[in-house]
Amino acid sequence: MESIELSLADTPIVLSSDRTAFLPGTRTLLLADLHLGKDSTFRQSGIYVPTGVTEKTLSRWQAAIDHSQPTQCFVLGDIVHAASSLIDAVFDQLDSFLISLQSQVAIHLIVGNHDKSARSRLAELPFASIQSQVDCDGFTLVHDPQEVDANKDPFQIGGHVHPCVRLSARGFAATRLPCFWVRSHSLVLPAFGEFTGGAVVKVADDDDAYMICDNELIQLQRRRDPQASKVDA
Repeated sequence: MESIELSLADTPIVLSSDRTAFLPGTRTLLLADLHLGKDSTFRQSGIYVPTGVTEKTLSRWQAAIDHSQPTQCFVLGDIVHAASSLIDAVFDQLDSFLISLQSQVAIHLIVGNHDKSARSRLAELPFASIQSQVDCDGFTLVHDPQEVDANKDPFQIGGHVHPCVRLSARGFAATRLPCFWVRSHSLVLPAFGEFTGGAVVKVADDDDAYMICDNELIQLQRRRDPQASKVDA
């Protein structure tokens, strides 16, 4: 796994190729858009998709926690795909996972648009808190980050978009890579889940994008010198 440390809003933040971000000052792990149970929703609709997606996503989440050793972790929305995706098997897996972490890390949920229909069921799970947004380490954690007024509002961190960068070259098939999208006053995390789509974003001249490819982070475009340094992990 590869990580890169940036300074955003004068605060250090570590982006990792496992699709998480980490705030070392408060030992806070951030991830977004797990869409647990999406495979179940597809199968209910008669669309075959492989099983084991939830297990793989939770296993990667556990690995990220084991690596970063956070004291708290925020899921920045869309932990589930829909109310119909939170079938008993998925609910029980998530419940057992959260219970196993209670003595290690506090897990908080920022409600995303896909979570709203399942909010009453999600409230039965042992989250440390369920909120629409929260301030942490000088940032505002949300599901759908907006480009706010830097003179009035804190820098926002979220997900929702599932950002990707499209790469193409003559003679080669185009490919899309998930990325961290750094805008002037917001950071959009890539979707963490195993079974999620991606939206190609337009990276402006004053944006940065850090693409994820084969457990490496590759900077597409630098908005400004973020005093970044790569580290292997």
